[in-house]
Amino acid sequence: MGIAMLVAIGLGAGYLAGSVGRASTSASTVTVTSVISTSTVTSANLTVTLGPPYPATSLETANVTTGNQPRAIGVDENLGRIYVGDLSLDKLTVIDERTHAVVATVPLPAIAQVVAADFETHMVYADAAGTVVEINGTIDKVVGKLHTEMATFSYDPINHVVYGPVNNRLVGLDVRTDSVVANVSLGVFADSVAVDLDTNMVVAAGCHQEGLACNSLAFIVNGTSNKIVATVPIGGDGYPLVAANTDNRLFYVSGDGLTAINETNGKVVFSVPQQECASFDSMAFARNTDRLAAISIDYNYVFVFNGRTGALLDMYSLPAAPQYVAENPLTNELYVTVSSQLVAFHDSAGPGYVDIALVDGGGNCPLP
Repeated sequence: MGIAMLVAIGLGAGYLAGSVGRASTSASTVTVTSVISTSTVTSANLTVTLGPPYPATSLETANVTTGNQPRAIGVDENLGRIYVGDLSLDKLTVIDERTHAVVATVPLPAIAQVVAADFETHMVYADAAGTVVEINGTIDKVVGKLHTEMATFSYDPINHVVYGPVNNRLVGLDVRTDSVVANVSLGVFADSVAVDLDTNMVVAAGCHQEGLACNSLAFIVNGTSNKIVATVPIGGDGYPLVAANTDNRLFYVSGDGLTAINETNGKVVFSVPQQECASFDSMAFARNTDRLAAISIDYNYVFVFNGRTGALLDMYSLPAAPQYVAENPLTNELYVTVSSQLVAFHDSAGPGYVDIALVDGGGNCPLP
């Protein structure tokens, strides 16, 4: 059985070596000058050589035109399909993972900012104006919708459960019966959700608003007992984004920095400073390399971190601001939506291509 690729609207990542993203309606680009240096920097006990970000085009395996503003990506590697949503078009673009050819387009009732594929049933789930739409991936047609109004969600294809925030609660919905199987009070709205499909553990992170600060919290929830295992203060102004590392039983939370939490006890394994001047908009964990890829729509880069230490290992430059990142464990490709295209490339350049201006914020972040 292959490992699925899971994507969440606004968030959520999972066993599929998870990919997640935050909902967005606009993109801005900040030009950052690369600094070539022979010096080194130590982050999370790992030293890398500084240098200009490596061009993703040099490693590119495909560049597929998908629409006006492609964003969310879902992968069913067992079926061999990549699904791409669009911020301006009510459709889902279907791409063959081997040939990288567009094989279908699926009309949707609204734009999709989250896409999740079930690698067992080959059903695909996408948000459409708050409604979760069901798409049969074998015939590329919308076949129904779930009776929920989740603003964001993450999908567990092992147990066939959609997890997402409803008001200040974490709700789980069995997609086979369209019935509620989890309803956990968090006390805050969850901005991001991720699932470890091996253990059925869930992380939900949101803001405990205090003035203009987010002061975020992460909740570790046992998806079997529907009990909160731990509440972890993250703090900071950046809205949280989460992803799962199922190999090491870690949940990642990104806001002002990058924090890794042990899912069994809620202990912080590492917390590294902010690596860029804006919060991440999407993250994807690559199981085969134990690396975490992340993007911010304010930079023309893909950031790659050591999954166990949080060290920034590599940066890949792109021709425009990326919108979403996902990973395919079968082909070992990273997928990034940028401009009107899906870019596919192998994460194999480094480690060592890190721009000194962005490491730990570089001290160059502009004031609000």
